[in-house]
Amino acid sequence: MAETSRGKRVLETSHPPTYYFPAADIKLEHLIKADKRGVCEWKGRYEYYDISIGNQNIPAAAWRYFEPTPDFVAIQQCYGFIANLRASLKIEESEKEAIKRVGNT
Repeated sequence: MAETSRGKRVLETSHPPTYYFPAADIKLEHLIKADKRGVCEWKGRYEYYDISIGNQNIPAAAWRYFEPTPDFVAIQQCYGFIANLRASLKIEESEKEAIKRVGNT
């Protein structure tokens, strides 16, 4: 459903890194906008997407910051995925791009 060598990594205190995939590297036809939205004080306003592949539907499994804060504009056109979907990702150190570490360390 998604493969990228241009992903962005966001580091947050007390959370594992979150990897964001550019929209161009995702089969967007599998993402269905959900009604669920929220606000992160660090990154901005986001909306969730359900993932639908064949007869499988995973509610609120992806999200996108449609109105990011100035420090996170770099992920505006990218999507994050819930951690258990990323479990099989092979992430090469050279492909990671840390955007910002937020919170206290």
